Formats: sequence, structure tokens, C-alpha cells
Amino acid sequence: MKQLFAVLVFLFAAFASDAQNKGTVKGRIVSIDNQPLENISIQLTNTKLGTVSNEEGLFFISNITPGTYTLTATGIGLKGERQNIIIEAGKSVELSLQLSDVTTELKDVIVTGYQQRQYVKLNSGLATRSNTPLRDIPQAVQIIPKQILVEQQVYRLSDVYKNVAGVTEQSDYNYVNMRGFLTSSDNFMLNGQRNSYFGLATSPQIPYAEKVEVLKGASSVLYGNGAIGGTINIVTKKPKKEFSTGANITFGSFNLTRLQADVTGALNKSKSLSGLLNIGIENGGSFYKDFKNKSITLTPVLVWNIGTHTELTSTTIFQSGKQTASVSGIPVIGTNNLFAVPENFRYAANDSKFQTTSIQEQLNLKHDFNEKLTGNIWLSYAAKKTEANIYQPGGFSPRVDSITRLKAIYNGKLRGYGINAYLNYKTNTGKIEHAFVVGFDYNNAAEYYPKGENYWYAPAISLNNPNYSTFNTTGITPDYYGADKENYGPSRSVGVYLQDQITFSEKLKALLALRYDDYLNRSYFLIGGTEYYDSSKANAVVPKIGLVYQPTKTISLYGSYSEAFQPQYSNSRAAGGPFPPLRAKQFETGVKGEFFKKRLATTVTWYQIKEVNVLKPDPTDATGVRQLTAGEVTSRGLELTLTGMITTGWNVLANYSRNKIFISKSNVAGEKGTGFGDTPNDAFSIWTTYQFQQLIKGLKVGMGYRNISERNVYGLVLPAYDVLDALVSYQYKKYGIAVNGFNLANKRYALGSFGTSYYFPGAPRSVQVSINYNW
Repeated sequence: MKQLFAVLVFLFAAFASDAQNKGTVKGRIVSIDNQPLENISIQLTNTKLGTVSNEEGLFFISNITPGTYTLTATGIGLKGERQNIIIEAGKSVELSLQLSDVTTELKDVIVTGYQQRQYVKLNSGLATRSNTPLRDIPQAVQIIPKQILVEQQVYRLSDVYKNVAGVTEQSDYNYVNMRGFLTSSDNFMLNGQRNSYFGLATSPQIPYAEKVEVLKGASSVLYGNGAIGGTINIVTKKPKKEFSTGANITFGSFNLTRLQADVTGALNKSKSLSGLLNIGIENGGSFYKDFKNKSITLTPVLVWNIGTHTELTSTTIFQSGKQTASVSGIPVIGTNNLFAVPENFRYAANDSKFQTTSIQEQLNLKHDFNEKLTGNIWLSYAAKKTEANIYQPGGFSPRVDSITRLKAIYNGKLRGYGINAYLNYKTNTGKIEHAFVVGFDYNNAAEYYPKGENYWYAPAISLNNPNYSTFNTTGITPDYYGADKENYGPSRSVGVYLQDQITFSEKLKALLALRYDDYLNRSYFLIGGTEYYDSSKANAVVPKIGLVYQPTKTISLYGSYSEAFQPQYSNSRAAGGPFPPLRAKQFETGVKGEFFKKRLATTVTWYQIKEVNVLKPDPTDATGVRQLTAGEVTSRGLELTLTGMITTGWNVLANYSRNKIFISKSNVAGEKGTGFGDTPNDAFSIWTTYQFQQLIKGLKVGMGYRNISERNVYGLVLPAYDVLDALVSYQYKKYGIAVNGFNLANKRYALGSFGTSYYFPGAPRSVQVSINYNW
């Protein structure tokens, strides 16, 4: 790894001198009312140099040979702009462009080109580590943009899942099902980098999110050992060079109060340094009985343009939260009697608490050596502290009037850091274009419990008349599990990868990639004066190949084959381990379309994933601790997504997914062909809004609906359900108000379950009112 790092540093230095002989042009494009314009085409006439503006209206073209050029900026429904510029060696030209609508008076303008793509995002770097059009990627990628996050008052990552085909929330413990397979927060990404600080608490609060990207299926080639069903990436907000600020306050059901604010702008006269501060404060909001929640999130982001070719970005996320308990699900009484116990029932006594404090730092250094070569180095660090007294279901009693409990006391500390460095290089072999990515990454994380974890069998709690008195454990030896010290990790992974995006012609493109991954985990336990050690090692070579054919400018046909590798989340001897790592092979094919001048996008995808060494609960173990491997599991599915603008002002996001996951190989008699996991066969969702153009300008109405089919989780039947949401909002200049209703029919339903004894409930009917002000 040290040798590879040295080579990368050498390449950075070797190409740096060439950049000094070229110039750059950068700038920002806005509408007549100073709204940033995305996907505006920027071109230097009589050259092949060009780009498109990003979500903030920013554009950047580097490595321009000195001379005189004409720059053009064009967008759908907008008047084009032309400017003559002079490029000098080693210098940068900075422009500010303003485009107006071709059909509307300037003093009262609605920018059609901007509104048409509020839901549609055409490019992503998640699948390739380069800004690539989605139509050129031989894999399904879905992006939930800022507009939808704002409309749905999204504050937690779990609020996003209902907008993504093939993704369903599994529990309050930050687990999600993707294409039939369970994905934990260990495989969530932050700005395209592996994240280690979320942990298995409640779903992370994301007031700092600009958008959420979802890469469907295997992604091990670029991201190493990770989720086989898919990867979720949170993209944070970035600073702007012009000063602006905005804030909103939300009041809602279950005593919810929430404040969010952004302040951004340049921090020096040359505007080479810009910053953003995002604040999120929340109190209340949980439907569980007597459940109190207080949290704060602070996210400062700094961007420093060091010269014309180098940019340094720092993103820091600080979060602190205090809850009266960790969520534990709702007990199932009898056989499949899910709803006998109230949905707000809690196990926790009055001394329960769950407190966390975390900090995450990301540094990204990006340098453009020349028009062909760009380098990135990412450094990340995470630390988290948890203090908990929790109650959870214990050995489940067959009685129907009470349930036994466990009480756990522990204090944990998490530390993690990572390095990711890669080069993007563009070249030609004859008429064939290549876009190479070569890089390596290193991640290391560990969780420590200096006083161990201690579990006691607590007194049973009545379901009809619960007693929340504290269970005093002073002087009592832990009788379920007791450790004096525990170290989970360090878990270390290192990988090197090479990828080539090949353009044979305007219609035919391919992707080839290969990765080598190495993983090591060590754990230590001190229990009753006896030391226990546990370790696991795994390595893998992971390939990926894809082909894209585009018969027209609006249609892409693609197919791909990829493999994935993931160490087991449980390897302790007590759980039946160590277990061999998960290995998977995925075939995927689909059709992507961009219609009506790219304001409407569709994706139809079919996939098959075969995974070996999948873990499942040992049915002979009443505690639910022990695991077994299930041989081979096959997941087959179909996903359909439609997003964009139907007519002016009418936006829609619709998803449908069909999945069948089953045990395809097993040594257990009669098990082959049976269902597996907690994934619905059918899931449909739609979110649609209409922005009035003439009648009452500024008024918007919206509706959301989702339907999830019945699921069978190891014999526990989770009924089908449907949920209806709605939105009414009004914006007048800098002021706005929005009213959101969730689960309007107050349907009771189960999100998911880990077994047959308890499940995680969906939230009952609630209302949120948000008032915003921007200046």
C-alpha cells in the first residue's frame, strides 16, 4: 500500500508543471431572479472543451491553451449567452452569467429551464468516481434531489427510502432492505466515501443533505467490501460564493419542534475561500410512549480554491442526541397477532437512556493537472461516544398478558478513519476514448466498551398495565451476559482498483473494472477474568463489466455483470462463527430513457443476484444470538422508475419494484425454494406535486402514496399496507409555509422484523407545519 501511495504522489507531482502553461475559465450561471441554473451547457467555440453547470450553477473548464475564445451558455427554454474571453497561461477568467426566459418578461420571470429539472438529475459520480451521465452507466442509479427532500420535510435518512425503487425500511435500527438483502449503516456513504460513525442507533438525521444517491446492486469494485443489495450515498450541501441564508421552523405531532438554518457566502474579498454553516435542532417527534428526544447537528463546510487548479474542501458534522431509550420494536402476542399491543408501547423503565455524541471530518484535495488528468485525495475521521441504559425483549414468554425483558448497561466509544486516493485520466487509442480511474483506499474502525456490556433478566412487564419502575441492578451479577471489557475491531480493509470507461462511438460504450480487497477484523473480550479473542480474515478479487448501446439520443440499453464481497457482520464464536464472507454475482440489464428535452427520465431494470454464505437465525436458539449459513440465496427482480415534469408545474416521481428472494441451495431438507428475508414481492410508490402557474402563484399541492405487499419473515406474516401523504405549501417572495400530512388514513402497519417475536411499527398519522424565510 505504501508503494502505491508513493506512485500516486509521484504522478500528482509529475503532471503539475504542465498545468502552469494552460489557463482556466470558471463562473456561475443564474436566472434573472438570481436562482442557480443547473445543466446549462457551456462550450468554447471551435474546440472540444465544454462542461455543464452543477446544482449551484457553477462551471469550470481547465487546461485551455492561451488564446482568444467565444464562450457560449445555452439551456432549454432560455436565451443563450455569448462572451468573448482571453485566456492567459497560468491565469483564470471568472464570469457571472445571467440567462432569461425566451417567453417571459424579465421583471416577472419563471425560469422554465430550471423548473423542468427540479426532479431530474442527469449526472452522478457515485457509480464511476467521475461525473458521468446516468444514461452512460450500465447500472441503475437513482437520485433523490433537494427539491423532494424539501417538499417531504425529510430530516432523517429513513424518510428517503419510500422514494426509491427496490428499497424498503426494515427497522428503527438503521437497517434497510435493498433488492432483497439487508443493508446496515456500515455501508452508507458520505460524499462517496465509506462512513463509520452512523452506527446502529436510530436513522441518521441529515439536515445537511443536498441530495441522496442510491446505486442499485453490487458496488464492491469502487467501494470495497460492502452491501450487496446496493449503496446509499448522502451528498452534503456546499458553500456558495454569494452571501445567502435561510431558516425554517417546524411544529408537528408528538410535540415536535425543529429548527433548520443555512448561512453561506465568500469569506474573503477574492472569494477564493467560501463557507457554509448548517444547523439542525430537534425536540420531540416520536410516537413511542413517553419517548423524549433532543438533538443538535452542526455542519460547517469550507471550500478553498488554491490557485486555479486546486481545491480543498473540509466537511465537519457534529451531532449530539439524548433519548429516553433506544427503540426496541413491539412484541407479537400469540401466533401472528401483530397488533394486539398498542403501537406506542415501550419496554423501557424510567431510568432508560440512550445518549450519543459524534463528530465526522472529511478533507478532500482535488487538483487538475491538465485537461486529461485529475487527482483526488480524501481523508476522513470519525469518533462517536454512546452511553446507554436500555431495556429490550428477553426470553419470550408464551403468556399473552406480559413479556420478559433484558436490561443492558454499556458505554461505548467508536473510532474510525479512512484514506481514499484516485486519479482520473482521459486518453484516446485511435478513435476510441478511455476514461481511467485508478486508486486505493484504506479504512480502519473499532468500537470499544471499556466496562463491557452487561445484561440482566429484568422483571416481566405487563402489557395492559405496565410498571415502569427502575430495575436496580446494584450488587446483582449480570445473569444473561456480562463482560468486563470488549473491543470490536479494529476492522481494517484495504483495496486497489482500476476502471476504464470506454467510448467506442457515440452509440456504443463499455465499462471494465477490477479490484483487489483485503479485510481483517480482531475482537477481544474479558469475561469473568477470562480473555477471549476472535478474528477473521478475508480477501477477494472483484470484477465488473458493462455495455451500453444508445440507438437514439434518448434511449440507452445496457447490461452488466458484477461480483461483490462482504465480510460477515457477526463472526463471534458465541454466534456460531467464524463464518466465511458473503460472495455474490449479479446480472443486470435495463433501459434508460430521457424524453421531452430531458425533463422526464425513466429506468426499467431487471436483475438477478446469487449470494452464498448468507446468515439466518438459528431456529433452535431461543435467544436469537446464534446464526447459521443458508447456503445460496437468489434474488430476482424488476424495478421501474419515472421522474420529472409532466407539464409545466406538474412534477412526479413514481416507482414500482417486484422481487422474489428464495433459498436456492440448502443442506436442510425441504428448505430449498422457501422464501428468505423481509422484502415485499411488490412495492409501489408515487410522489407528485403541482405548482400553480396563474391562479394562485406560489401555491403548491402534493400527494404521496405507497403500497407494500405482504411479507413472510421466518413464519411471521407482516400484512400488506398502504400509506397516504399530502402537502400544501405557499411561497411569497422570501416567505413560505408548508403543511405536510403523513399516513392520513392512520393505517397501522409493520415496517419489518428480525424474527417472529417482535416487529417495528410504522408511524401513525401526523402533521407537520413548516415556516421558512430566506434572505
